[in-house]
Amino acid sequence: MEKQFRNIEEFLADSSFRHWVLHEKEVRSLYWDAWVKANPDKAGLLQEAKELVWALEGNTPELEEDSENRIWDAITDNMEVPDILDGDSLGSKDDKLERESKSFRSVLGYTPIRIAMILIASVISAFLVLNSSNFFPKSNDSLTEVLEDNWVTKTTNKGEKKKIHLPDGSKVIMNSDSELKYKTGFGQQHRELILVGEAYFEVSSDTLLPFSVQSKNLHTVALGTSFTVSSFPDKKKQEVKLFTGKVSVEHKNEDGYLTHAIYLIPGEEALLTNHDFKKVLFDTEKALLWTQGILFFEETPLPEVVEVLERWYGVEISVSGKGIANSKVTGEFRKDNLENVLRSIAYSSAFDFNIDKKKVIIKMK
Repeated sequence: MEKQFRNIEEFLADSSFRHWVLHEKEVRSLYWDAWVKANPDKAGLLQEAKELVWALEGNTPELEEDSENRIWDAITDNMEVPDILDGDSLGSKDDKLERESKSFRSVLGYTPIRIAMILIASVISAFLVLNSSNFFPKSNDSLTEVLEDNWVTKTTNKGEKKKIHLPDGSKVIMNSDSELKYKTGFGQQHRELILVGEAYFEVSSDTLLPFSVQSKNLHTVALGTSFTVSSFPDKKKQEVKLFTGKVSVEHKNEDGYLTHAIYLIPGEEALLTNHDFKKVLFDTEKALLWTQGILFFEETPLPEVVEVLERWYGVEISVSGKGIANSKVTGEFRKDNLENVLRSIAYSSAFDFNIDKKKVIIKMK
């Protein structure tokens, strides 16, 4: 279902619109290209919203006076000016409004002040929409909005993997100990998901609805492509690996503000650590072995191997002794049981182990 965008506030509230405006020269958006062609009557409103986004982000010189006036008029057209003047001696109501409008414009002569007023109007509008049920009688429309707030959640336990089909036809393979959630209306009004953990996505093509995955500090946007996202709460690094198509990966700080964006082509990975956010190359074949039930390690530090084994087999592993930080593991295990995997690793990493149901004890030699 195509979004209507009846006013500037609706444009500003849409994250895909802001992303398109700020990165229009770097990456094309098929959705917005198609929207502009389908809605030529709203070209002026869209341009005003674009100019406001540019001004807010500081990515353009000061707006021309006619552009400022068009943005201001778009807001004031929807605002009611209070009748604060009384008495015939002060003129007609139209005269009062004329004087008040001129007074407002004389005060709002600078772009930053106009922008502040627009934002205030936007916040008020958003507040009224979100709290409409408190001010107006319930209708079928408000009931629909409540239903759209419902979440669909898919989870995998430790030791479990799951293949799922999304309503838009996209396919997902979820790794162990992961959660994927999306609001109702997925595939019709939106294609936005939230991921905690790791998953592989094969995205169905849809030029009107970008496919986006929010994972901790990273926001990945695609149209028709395949990629993996790895973002476990207890891991210091987050990864987005692209296999086909093209995606943008945005990094947001703890306050939710965009700090940097990376655009990937197949074989490239966006890697976020405590130190930096960068683009690196990766082996596309090895990166998908986990989706086939194959454990693969290549010079992987033993502490990271332990974390993978805990999720893969659904166990708790405790390690004691010295040398764990310096020990690295290389190997490939095809649907093997935990005991065989540990026995193989123990030879190179020099440790003894004991398995007691769901608890494993490793003692470094």
